[in-house]
Amino acid sequence: MSVLTPEKITEIRVHFGTFDTKGNGSISHDDIDIVLRAIGTTVTAEDLQVARRAVQEEADKANDFVGQPQSSNEITFNDFLKIWQRLQNEDDALEEQLRIAFSVFDYEGKQEVSVEYFKQCMAKATDPLPPEGLEELIREVDIDGDGQIDFWELKKALLRS
Repeated sequence: MSVLTPEKITEIRVHFGTFDTKGNGSISHDDIDIVLRAIGTTVTAEDLQVARRAVQEEADKANDFVGQPQSSNEITFNDFLKIWQRLQNEDDALEEQLRIAFSVFDYEGKQEVSVEYFKQCMAKATDPLPPEGLEELIREVDIDGDGQIDFWELKKALLRS
């Protein structure tokens, strides 16, 4: 789970403040994705919509108005933080699922497997890829071309697609 440290809150507040053009502690919903990217969080439009909806539902249930209610086209800093945390928790859950899947190949726990071993495992799969598909997958996953596939390369390749 991602920890929201005072330093991270300050970093987020600085980026958020850049888009708080009215100086009222809120930004336009259209700017949420831009601020997220500025703080290093890449998200699909669908995931962002789900997180926004969940935060709005929580606020509606709790009748959670801090200060004056914002217009429907704006989001407060506190609600932005809630969206960011929700997205981080989803990233953490996805990373855990990827670690479990990678451990099937990484029986030694080294956080990497050889391309040759990966090919052997993939050939034994219930629904194996054709050779050209497997070679394309390996080119995408072995990012640095060193003949080893490590967990971080796999994660980066899968999140790119």
